[in-house]
Formats: sequence, structure tokens, C-alpha cells
Amino acid sequence: MKRRTNKAVTVLPCSISWTLVVMATTLCFLSCACRNKSAEKASPNPPAQSATKQLPSVDPSILEKSYTDLVQAVRAKEGYSNFAEFLERGRYLNTFMRQDLLHFVVLAPSDKAFKSLSNQEFTNLIYPDMQDQSHLNFFNRHVAFGSPQAEGYRTFSNKIVNLNPDNKKITLDGKEIKVIDEAVVSPAIKVIFIENLIN
Repeated sequence: MKRRTNKAVTVLPCSISWTLVVMATTLCFLSCACRNKSAEKASPNPPAQSATKQLPSVDPSILEKSYTDLVQAVRAKEGYSNFAEFLERGRYLNTFMRQDLLHFVVLAPSDKAFKSLSNQEFTNLIYPDMQDQSHLNFFNRHVAFGSPQAEGYRTFSNKIVNLNPDNKKITLDGKEIKVIDEAVVSPAIKVIFIENLIN
């Protein structure tokens, strides 16, 4: 007959007490999780949802139409087809989402300005294999935004644009740029046709 040692007797109660501790911890965790879930369901306006509801919803069809009108306005101006092609391929329409709060000025450079680029730069901008950060940087240099009440605008690349009342020039970070023409796409979007690329 095998004798039970003192070691075996002590291991048995120890393993039972460890199992009880693990079970109690698991039950506490599940109880807290269930309580939190029921509290979320009970609260009528969770903070995250109420913050989302305060933002006005953007109608995608209006956004799509205003972007299409922008591309067409640039394409309709003779000598600006390359920039129209750039806009059409890039599809940067999300930039113009907040037309309820902001006005946008698109500074459209001429085809002549595009010809000053190297062949590789030109191809990468107009006929890219894949869009990359350089396309967004180019776009950000040529689009400015501002509130309707503000006198000046700021490009997405952080340059100040001031529109002169005579509509014959703009000032970009203190440098005067001649305005060739302009077109109003919507109450919130205006295109200003210029000669050169913005660096």
C-alpha cells in the first residue's frame, strides 16, 4: 500500500484555492463588463455620438457636382487643360467638404507653366502610375481656403493669399501674381487662372 506524503496533501488544497481565485476574478471582470454595456445602452446620448451628430452631413451628390463643375470650368479655359487633367485624375473632392463654413480659391496654373517642368515631373503629375505625396503637395500649393468674412485666404501648404479688389492680381506671401481670368464655380469655390506654378 502506497503512503501519501505530506507534500501531496498540501498541493491539493493549494490548487483548489488557486482555481477559486481565478474563477472569482473572471466573474468580477464579466460582471463589470456587463454593467458597462448596459449603462451605455441606457444613456440616451453617449458623448461620441452627440459630437458626431453636431457636424452637418455633407451630401455626396452636391460634393461630386461641385468638383465636376470645377474640373469643367478649368477645362473650358483655353490653355489650362493640364491642370484640369491633374484635378480630374486626382479626385481631391474631399477637400471641398466644408462649403457650408469655408470658401475655396483654386489657383490654376497655365499649360505653359506645366511645360517648364521636366518630362518626368510632368508625366508624374498628369499621367501618374500611382498617386503619391507629391501630387497632394502640388494640389495643396494651388488651393486656398478661408472663412467668407475673412479678407485673406491660406493655401493648404500654409501660404497667405490676398485677393485684390480690382481682380487683376493676387498677393501670395507678399509676392504679386498677375490674374489672367477667374471663374465662379459655386458660391463657395472660385477659380483664379494664373500664369505660373506656385512653388
